[in-house]
Amino acid sequence: MYTLGLLKQGFLSPVGPGGKPLVTLESLDQLSFQRVGLNEQSPEETLPLLNPWLMNVHDYGLSEQTPPALESLDRALLGRAQLLLGFNGAIVFLYVGRTCDPWYLNELFRVQDFAHVDRHMGEEEIFAQGQYEESAYLVALYNIINQQLRP
Repeated sequence: MYTLGLLKQGFLSPVGPGGKPLVTLESLDQLSFQRVGLNEQSPEETLPLLNPWLMNVHDYGLSEQTPPALESLDRALLGRAQLLLGFNGAIVFLYVGRTCDPWYLNELFRVQDFAHVDRHMGEEEIFAQGQYEESAYLVALYNIINQQLRP
């Protein structure tokens, strides 16, 4: 902790041209979090940190009884109409293609088009109590996240 505190001091942090820090405090926090995670977790738990899990959740009939298969990240998978659920061992994230079906945008973000998606919307807002239970799709997505990705 002492070393981390020293690294956060301005005079010890690397500084680039114009006094702009080369390593931000947020980056140091993320690196420290990942190092602690690697030291305290089993190999099975650290695998998502090195190779994030991806699931294609672009399915109107999404079900937690038959969750989507894990996908390998490649360029062909990241299509403009895709909707992918990802997990990197610490954070659950969604990849939403620009031409994704508006039905998914309405279900997840409660908007009608991609331009109005709040990119900073968190899990708490998407799965707000009293709202997500009304959607079979969101209930299935919630259960997949909590049963498959974070057992």
